[in-house]
Amino acid sequence: MGKVIKILVAAVLLLALGVVFGTIDIHIPDIHISDSSLSVSNFHYCSSINGWRDYQEHSSAYMDGEQVFMYFELNGFEKASNGSAKIYQTLTVLKPDGSPLVLSGITLKDYPMIDQYIDATGKDALWFDNHLTIIDNTWARGKYSVVIKIKDGIANESTSYSSNFTVE
Repeated sequence: MGKVIKILVAAVLLLALGVVFGTIDIHIPDIHISDSSLSVSNFHYCSSINGWRDYQEHSSAYMDGEQVFMYFELNGFEKASNGSAKIYQTLTVLKPDGSPLVLSGITLKDYPMIDQYIDATGKDALWFDNHLTIIDNTWARGKYSVVIKIKDGIANESTSYSSNFTVE
């Protein structure tokens, strides 16, 4: 048994030396590794968003003439070999009476906000901006519920995030 182990150790060393010195070329297929599970972090209601962690924070209470912006980051996604992440994100906004919010003829019930590959080269987090139309007197007063659902198309993992804002 000792002789078999010595032969295996020698073979591994030869293989390692061949890879280091370029005399052996090993092709490794795409392997997707994730250190953590898919999650939403750093969620903020905002009055404006300019980019990565560049936003004007707003309370969760809005009034006529203001616009609801939602900034958040996605962590734990997997990347393809070209560094891209495949993200599908939907948004649901429920009015105070529990029915879906309708804006400009669009019902915000699992409404697709993004469905694409995103360049994630060198990134551990991606940022997103969801925003609604400017609040006017047609909006019901009270508490609105927000549900953001995200699917990582490479890892085939999903996550969701819920929050509330009010219109006063």
